[in-house]
Amino acid sequence: MDSIQIRGARQHSLRGVDVDLRLGELVVICGRSGSGKSSFAFDTVHAEAQRRYVDALSARHRKSLVQLPRPDVDLIRGLVPTIALQQSEPASWGQTIADRSELWEALRVLFGRAATLVDPVSGERVEPVTLDQITQSLMGLEEGTRLTIEVPVRVEHGGTGVLEEIVRNGFSRVRLHDQVMRVEEVPQGASLDGLRVVVDRIKVRPDRRSRIEDAVRTASRAGHGQLVAVTDAGEQVFVDRPWSASTQTLLPELTPSLFSRRGVHACEACQGAGRLDDGTHCEACEGTGLGPVAAHAIWGTWTLPRLLCLPLEQWREASASFPKDPVSAPLVGELLRRVEVLCQLKLGGRRPGERLAMLSAGERQCLRIARQLSSELTGILYVLDEPAQSLDAERVACVVEVMRQLVARGNGVLAVEHHPAVIDAADRVLEFGPGPGTDGGRLLFDGTPEALKQADTPTGRALRRGQEAFPPVQEAEGCIVLAGAPGVRVPHGRLTVIHGATASGKTRVLGRLASAVQRKLANETVEDLSGADAIVRLVQTDDLSVGRSSRSIPATYTGLWSTMRELLAATREAQVRGLTATSFSLNVKGGRCEHCRGLGVRRVELGILPDVHVVCEVCGGHRFSRDVLEVMWKGLNASELLALTVQDAGPLLSGHPALDAPLRALADVGLGYVPLGQPTWTLSGGEARRLRLARELTRLARHGGAGALYVVDEPERGLHPVDVDLLIDLFRRLVEEGATVVLATHEPSVVARADHRIAL
Repeated sequence: MDSIQIRGARQHSLRGVDVDLRLGELVVICGRSGSGKSSFAFDTVHAEAQRRYVDALSARHRKSLVQLPRPDVDLIRGLVPTIALQQSEPASWGQTIADRSELWEALRVLFGRAATLVDPVSGERVEPVTLDQITQSLMGLEEGTRLTIEVPVRVEHGGTGVLEEIVRNGFSRVRLHDQVMRVEEVPQGASLDGLRVVVDRIKVRPDRRSRIEDAVRTASRAGHGQLVAVTDAGEQVFVDRPWSASTQTLLPELTPSLFSRRGVHACEACQGAGRLDDGTHCEACEGTGLGPVAAHAIWGTWTLPRLLCLPLEQWREASASFPKDPVSAPLVGELLRRVEVLCQLKLGGRRPGERLAMLSAGERQCLRIARQLSSELTGILYVLDEPAQSLDAERVACVVEVMRQLVARGNGVLAVEHHPAVIDAADRVLEFGPGPGTDGGRLLFDGTPEALKQADTPTGRALRRGQEAFPPVQEAEGCIVLAGAPGVRVPHGRLTVIHGATASGKTRVLGRLASAVQRKLANETVEDLSGADAIVRLVQTDDLSVGRSSRSIPATYTGLWSTMRELLAATREAQVRGLTATSFSLNVKGGRCEHCRGLGVRRVELGILPDVHVVCEVCGGHRFSRDVLEVMWKGLNASELLALTVQDAGPLLSGHPALDAPLRALADVGLGYVPLGQPTWTLSGGEARRLRLARELTRLARHGGAGALYVVDEPERGLHPVDVDLLIDLFRRLVEEGATVVLATHEPSVVARADHRIAL
């Protein structure tokens, strides 16, 4: 097959990397955190594919888009379209499995095109027909049939003025109490209940078609879509819009928008959220967020709430009862294809209507993969960011099988991954390194998994190390005991690990423990917790622990920038210009660039493509106004200080106690390669958790670790084995300082180094 040739890739920390990629291969990129893996896969290969896609649009469409920057690379030849699967999005209570897997959109279209409306009050099916269909039905009557076309009249306020209105509209006959009479023959003071206007009386013959069409059109207009056809054999009611005759109400039209949980058709009780303000399940809509008309619409024998409550593993069997009409068939095929992938990734026991926040991190990861990989595209290069993240061995094997299926269809897969099982399954492995930041950016290895295991590289050495045996646990006198969770006893001053398969409840137990301790610290009575009197501080870290706003950076998050702003403001140049510490802030007006509001970049929305960030054309990415940038401290201005990596800033800024501790902590957690001004939203999940730990280490240096409880979910996520070792050493340091550390993980190397283990 033709190859994708990349020559001289220098994006970020890359150092002139040359690689040829081929479709029909599973290529795994490994290496230490910050070694250049994502810079190559996402910021070079995928970014260039995005840029070329935008360039291929018509001039009219390109007008509304900013020209995307070209990655720093000499040549990329033979590039095919790419689909990127990056780090998982945070879960929210508003989203469900159906939302994230895009089953919801397919179901909306299916029900909006093929279902039947049902009056939620009476249960009557409401099936509007077109005027042409009504005419065709009436022309199908036996020739010579006497046909009367009538319109029901709603009589209000005793019927005052109704008959006069009928005459003014050009009609002369009515049906009252089953008798046809002229309007003037209606008895004075008679009850007008059941009154109908006679539009026309016709004998059905082929040459009367145009007259019947006119009568049907007139009746529909006069009756707001409803008309009655009367023959000697009886009556037949027709409606050309969703009118419920039993309750005399007009229902919304059957369209996909009817099944939206936003807007006028959403459940009024919960405003489409499926949950009430107090967090409880909304009974009015059964948690679906749908309004009553949408919830009662029926497709075959199925309503949408019923399908949303059906476990995914039962969909294939249930499909035998799905309608087989031409409209439904292709949509059902698409639904079942997506469901099959979800089941293949061990999500068959889940229901589409379940909230994402109820899923484990591993299950959300499988859902993220299924959403992108359930299509049947060919000739595509899939660029995946840690597809085995948060998964146990069984689910990793399922993910590997899905990737092999993509390759078998003629696609290429480029996966950034550290998991040994994914590396073993690769056709080819690229390792970047040897270290992070300026110590990385080189292609250390390019070959087969078998050859990598013999290579003298960080990954090769880690693969040869193998799995460590679990040593005996250390006994401790005092424990934190969580009632209602059998076996959850956390020894004080120890490193405890909660381990088990994906969805075994690790995160849930960890959350319960943290919540109970938090309530205890707030002086609440906590009946299900004991042994926690010595805990005086709780530190809980997860994906959302670090501020991920557009202006959050490591320097501000760790408190470094507050001190550095004061030092800049204390210089003679700043005082002459009347600048204060606030002038060097990125969060308020005064000295920052107002065009980008101190970000240095501007976000550009590309519609169907992910948003991109381009360098601010006013400040050139320097974040501050010109006069602020002329102030120097230690030979560097504010922008240059923020551009320093942690390891470069260390020697320059050492000697100041308020700067030493944060810089040392950042280096200790393995973030020496990260620039002080890098936006935290660009950090990986593993980097974000380590940044949070660095801030806690800074506090630890001031307050000590005694009485602190650290609760960390999957600390190894996104880390190379070498970086996992560094992180475990950090937890050991916390324990030596008197802290209690509890981790949730299924990584054997982390479990093996614990003092105490809880298996779920």
